[in-house]
Amino acid sequence: MAARVCIVGAGPVGLSLALRLADFGIPAVIYDQNPGLKQEGSKACLIQGDVLEILDKSRCASAVHAEGVPWACSNLYIGGEPMERTRHRLDNRYGPFVNISQYRIEQILLAELMRRPQLSVEWSSRVVALEQKEGGVAVEIEREGQRVRREYAYVVACNGQRSNLRDLVGATWLGYRHSAQFLITDIKARLPWAKERHFHFDPPFNRGYQVIIHPQPDDVWRIDWQLPPGVDVEQERRDGGLERRIRAVIGEVDYTLEWLSVYRFQQRRVERMLHGRVLFAGDAAHALPPYGSRGMNSGIQDADNLAWKLALVMQGVADPLLLDTYHVERSAAAKENIEVTEKTLRFMVPSGPVARLRRRLLLALARRHRYFLRHVNHGTMARPHRYVESPLVQAPVTAPVVGCFAADVALQMEGRRLQLRELLGRGFCFVYVGQQPPRALPARLEAFGTLATAALVLSVDGPAPLPRSMLPGLQWARADAAALAHYLPDHWHLVRPDMHVAGVYDFERPEQFDDALCDFLVAAYQTSEPLWLAA
Repeated sequence: MAARVCIVGAGPVGLSLALRLADFGIPAVIYDQNPGLKQEGSKACLIQGDVLEILDKSRCASAVHAEGVPWACSNLYIGGEPMERTRHRLDNRYGPFVNISQYRIEQILLAELMRRPQLSVEWSSRVVALEQKEGGVAVEIEREGQRVRREYAYVVACNGQRSNLRDLVGATWLGYRHSAQFLITDIKARLPWAKERHFHFDPPFNRGYQVIIHPQPDDVWRIDWQLPPGVDVEQERRDGGLERRIRAVIGEVDYTLEWLSVYRFQQRRVERMLHGRVLFAGDAAHALPPYGSRGMNSGIQDADNLAWKLALVMQGVADPLLLDTYHVERSAAAKENIEVTEKTLRFMVPSGPVARLRRRLLLALARRHRYFLRHVNHGTMARPHRYVESPLVQAPVTAPVVGCFAADVALQMEGRRLQLRELLGRGFCFVYVGQQPPRALPARLEAFGTLATAALVLSVDGPAPLPRSMLPGLQWARADAAALAHYLPDHWHLVRPDMHVAGVYDFERPEQFDDALCDFLVAAYQTSEPLWLAA
């Protein structure tokens, strides 16, 4: 099957995008300038449970979760003293966070990709030129000193912060590079610490700065130092300074140094994520500091948002204007991430003597009075972005759930236990939640043309199941009572293929369908033929 989408970059974002496109029946080829996957220690070492739900649709989440280190608590220390232990929400199958290297995630994704006949990866292949024309993009690829020209319907740049495709299409790269220097060391050692996040402000082993410690699989620990100005890590390696630095943290425990990296981070984003038929995702679209673990995770969410839209356009079902909503939604997510991390940076790396004095005073007060801990910013952990100002969510927003990543709910269906998200993500789905059976079914599904692939009734407190003959694709399940806290009772919820709630409807009031969301979708979808995006 000839590839119709060109993906540049075989990192976690490019691999995830290829797999999601294949889930929807779209062939793709990935070009990567490296000769194979590149192992870089604990780079991008944390994946969120909500993002594992995305990988689950491509049959990769279980392996990542099984090999990684799940954790749910963050520990804050000031001056070496424990100050606060925060427990994060546990509302999905995989828990809030799993620590595992980006390289291992890539290996798992690549193994699955190689099982898909409509996908391929071409290594040692660099895209050096492209030409957009009506109906496609001509791409020039350099490999082993030779250049070949290929044509694709769309090109997606997933090749990282240094992506050359931004220059090839003239994309504007907004933001800045931070001057502060950071050191990462991965050490293999048996340490007595809880396998959780440990964040140290002004510890005895890095006075005036911070250290972050994360567990990794196989007794590996990642230690991040913010370095004082002028530190030469290579000189420290030669004169024993690095050994002393590590010993000050772990004590006299046997260890081996697995990996080391010195970096400065960026706060950047492309002005537009869509340039004709060339799109940007992941670090090629937005460069973020590591606080809150937003880089790889937001990139995979980019891929999930784009895949179903690109699939519908390429299948001739949706107008290409649907792809404009990719920029609208994911650019808003990138802006939110940058705003959150900018606040963290201003606290963690204060600029100027006044800001540094203010932070020292606040940390001193926080050690004595717990009230001030709320002002100690050690990084807000990322959550899926809520789409609000988008033509693909109900306007005006009528319920708190609209635009959100669909909350998970425990279900019983046909004698087995499962979670709601296991039934989502393969197409559009109407989900009814209520203590009483729905009095009106979504009989106007035809108004959405190919949008709706299934309807699901979640019954709380046990009304009788509905006959499937009432609606093609109808399923029934008994839901945990917690569903009523997450969804609007006795209403239908339209859930998109990326598992975000597009709208909430009462089908006894058909005038609700005369909203902007319905108008947009009816305009974008051109056929009344049923489309089942996945088996």
